[in-house]
Amino acid sequence: SNNLIYNNIFSNTNNVYIYNSQNTWNTTLTQGRNIIGGNLLGGNFWASPNGDGFSETCSDYAEPYGICDSPFEIGSGNTDYLPLSTLYSVSGEIFYSGSGSGKVIVFTFVDLENSKPVSWIILDSPGAYTLRLPNGTYYIAAWMDLNGNSMPDPGEPIGLAINKTIYEQPDQIAVQGNDVSGVNITLYRGVDLSISSIEVNPPQPVSGQIVWVNVTVQNIGDLDAPSFNVTLLVN
Repeated sequence: SNNLIYNNIFSNTNNVYIYNSQNTWNTTLTQGRNIIGGNLLGGNFWASPNGDGFSETCSDYAEPYGICDSPFEIGSGNTDYLPLSTLYSVSGEIFYSGSGSGKVIVFTFVDLENSKPVSWIILDSPGAYTLRLPNGTYYIAAWMDLNGNSMPDPGEPIGLAINKTIYEQPDQIAVQGNDVSGVNITLYRGVDLSISSIEVNPPQPVSGQIVWVNVTVQNIGDLDAPSFNVTLLVN
């Protein structure tokens, strides 16, 4: 009695026998890798040999994702209030053909207005990735951390599934009781403007003289945006 029991997989015909005992079957919900590969620590994963265990059949359509929407009543005085839900594999490839290198962060959103990711992984470089997600519909994006500051900065490569730029409507990825593959993402540097040259005429102006300043602005990103000139008349 009075035991704290969490982050276990129970997969038996009878998972628990309780006699005159009260225990705590979940910890406080926290971020962390759990026993089935999810991003939340809470309770336990309740399975059965027939595949009809509580965690295998529970609904998970409300936050926090990866936790069943309802508690699991184990027995008198024993409840897992944060049972883990079944996760499915969502996989694909990250492509990038531009210059520069860095770690790639792949992250998942439930809607485009919600800035809080449901799940994420970090890759050393572009290539194959696999996320573990509960049933639901998601948007998946990735970006490359060129400067290593762990923050997305303007001009850093970014892309959305499936192979969409940030200027296009991304695809919704539906997880409905099965693994999903082929969710590929191409990273683009977008429009990244840089001043490539400045020409001043006359080169050494004196006070009161009219001066022409010609600035060439170049797009060093990957998306289609032309270079252009800006000419200023300074009196």
